[in-house]
Amino acid sequence: MTDAERSRELAACCHDDARLAYLFDRPMTLTEILTRRDSSWVDVPAINRLRVFFRTAPRSLQMVVANRAADRQVRAHCLHCGHAVVERWATHWLSNEDRSQITAWAIAADWATTPLLQATMRAAAAVMECQRATSEAAVAAACQAVERIVRVAANCWATAEVVVAWIAEEAEAARRAEREAQLADAIQVLTTAEEAKEKA
Repeated sequence: MTDAERSRELAACCHDDARLAYLFDRPMTLTEILTRRDSSWVDVPAINRLRVFFRTAPRSLQMVVANRAADRQVRAHCLHCGHAVVERWATHWLSNEDRSQITAWAIAADWATTPLLQATMRAAAAVMECQRATSEAAVAAACQAVERIVRVAANCWATAEVVVAWIAEEAEAARRAEREAQLADAIQVLTTAEEAKEKA
């Protein structure tokens, strides 16, 4: 992919022509776009860098990053959640016994009827969005999933405004942390691929 194509992806993230000229002061690899932190790049958010990655990297590398993100969400929200059915599903997911979206949605629907709604919806939606992200504008889809989770929680807990506010606050923190984790994964995956290419 060329710098022009990469810069078009950043332009879609609300960077104007002058800003793009400033950012792309020289030809850069995708790894450089993800890792560059000098004065011109210091304020480029992780979500914009990830957008470029998920729109320009080979699909095989996108899948690695998306699966790592999904696994992270399953470990964080499902593996030790206190709901036996969900924990069993999480174990199967992480062992690669069952990584189907159908099963994930079925578990989420089952768990949505329990008091553990918040964590379930958050994890199931994050997993689904991370998987879907490889064929869509990845990071934007994953971040929107958290927002949808907050709306679902708000509908289910209409009388518990304090809980909803807490979920929104937690969701924003989780969103930022997940973007940074995905960026780190993307950098590591690209670096490994580039090293393997050089050795070949």
